[in-house]
Amino acid sequence: MNFIKYKNLFFLILIVLISCKKNDDDNVAPADDPLDVQAKKIEALWDLKDASSATKDGSVVADFADLTLTFSAGSKAGGNFNTSNSANASVWANSGSWVFDGGDKNKLKRNDNVVMTISLTNNDNDLKVSFNVASGVKQGNWVFDFVKK
Repeated sequence: MNFIKYKNLFFLILIVLISCKKNDDDNVAPADDPLDVQAKKIEALWDLKDASSATKDGSVVADFADLTLTFSAGSKAGGNFNTSNSANASVWANSGSWVFDGGDKNKLKRNDNVVMTISLTNNDNDLKVSFNVASGVKQGNWVFDFVKK
């Protein structure tokens, strides 16, 4: 009779131990922050798509035909940018920093307070950047279409 009691007790303990297995839901990785994800997507060297891909108020500005843009050190806290062949520093400075404006992954605020709207398409290989220069000779609505190099 003692054997049966111990056998039943052994199976009861075994069932309890098996049912106390660690829950796999505890191992779920936290979701990546959308701002970090976007910062990594734009972190690249971008060439102006073609000579007609820089416009001001809808008109082509050929002076920017050789413009290149590099985003680097990007995270949800912001990052840096550099340009080559910018026709005018009040439109595109040679270098600067940016932050996400208001937590919006599609709005970057440059250190010169210009807020840029960005849009990625074509599997994140095309980047459209639009912004407004509020005053001066280059005042207007600017749109630049880039391709990832």
